Amino acid sequence: MPLEVGNKYRAVVTAAYATEKEDGTFGIAVSFHAEEGDIEHTLWIEPGEFLKYRKADLKTLGATDDDLVSWEWLQAPTSLIGAKCGIVIGEYLNKKTGKICLTVKYINSIRREAQREALLAAARLLGGAPGKGSAYPIGGPMPGRTEEPSAPLWGQEIPDEPQPGF
Repeated sequence: MPLEVGNKYRAVVTAAYATEKEDGTFGIAVSFHAEEGDIEHTLWIEPGEFLKYRKADLKTLGATDDDLVSWEWLQAPTSLIGAKCGIVIGEYLNKKTGKICLTVKYINSIRREAQREALLAAARLLGGAPGKGSAYPIGGPMPGRTEEPSAPLWGQEIPDEPQPGF
């Protein structure tokens, strides 16, 4: 089954190299391989609101702060090869050809996906079912409790009394 718009895929980076637009804008082209197919995506490095997202994408793929300020690394970002991630496929209109093309809309950390799976497993252990409320709702009263917990003490002064064991 080929890659489809709106779907999420687990992918691995198979190539990463520096590239440039006709207007001189620098970018890092990244090739992704998923079981369903391959796709290439360029992370354009240019000023503006999307710069923080490009940095986050590169960090998700394993780039460090030192890498991002290294001219040598930017010219050959080969340390990205082999990075595992989740990608979400989007589409755009290619202005030159007039055709709709696939693109990588989001690059996500697999760690986030693993955390979500761990949360679902914990909910099942606590009596919940996937897609349904847990027997112990987060933020709500514990079973058998008749009232909500007291308000947090943030911003309140706590008396300085000696505590046992401290």
